[in-house]
Parts: sequence; structure tokens; C-alpha cells
Amino acid sequence: MPINKNIATMMEMSSYTYDKLWDLIFATLSNFSWTQEQAEKMAQTYIEQRKINRDEATKIMKEILTQTRNNQQKIKEIVEEGINSVFSDSLFVEYFKPNHISKKLDELEKKIEGIKEFKQ
Repeated sequence: MPINKNIATMMEMSSYTYDKLWDLIFATLSNFSWTQEQAEKMAQTYIEQRKINRDEATKIMKEILTQTRNNQQKIKEIVEEGINSVFSDSLFVEYFKPNHISKKLDELEKKIEGIKEFKQ
């Protein structure tokens, strides 16, 4: 009987060991599954954050380009206004007109002739 009892005890321990082994295998598979889900969630979160960052970067670049364009337009207007104010000055414009120079030369010639006649 002791042999039968030992065999029965060994069979019972063996069965218990196999049950625990299967429990361990299922627990390990569950952990692998959970780990994979967490990795997928992290990857999805990363992809979403990259998309948000890309969208924000695009938005910021558009704003910078718009501001640059506006600044360029303002500078152009300021320069044009300055140039127009310089060239709209009547003395400047009159001085550089060809007819004005000719008239001034004629006036100077008359004055010189007048001085010459006065000296004689």
C-alpha cells in the first residue's frame, strides 16, 4: 500500500504542478498582452502628439510668414512715404528740373552782362 499511496501522492503533486504551470503560462500571456496594449497606447499617444506638434508648428510658421509680410509692407510704405516727401519738396523738384537750370543759367548770363555793361 505504501507504494500505491506514494504513487497517488506523486500523481496528485504532479497534477497540482501542471495546474500551477498552466496558471503561470496564462498569467505570463496576460502580462504580454497587457504590455503590448500599453506599448500600442504609448505609440498612439506619441503619434497624436507629433501630429499636434506638427500642426502647431505649421500654424506658427504661417503666423510668422504673415507677420513678416505685414512688416515688409509697412517698411515699403514708410520708405515710399519718405521718398515721396523728399521728392515732393518744391525746392528740390524745381532745382533739378532741366528748364529751371536753363532759366538760372540765363539769369546768371544776364547778370554777368549787366555787370560787364556797368563796368564799361
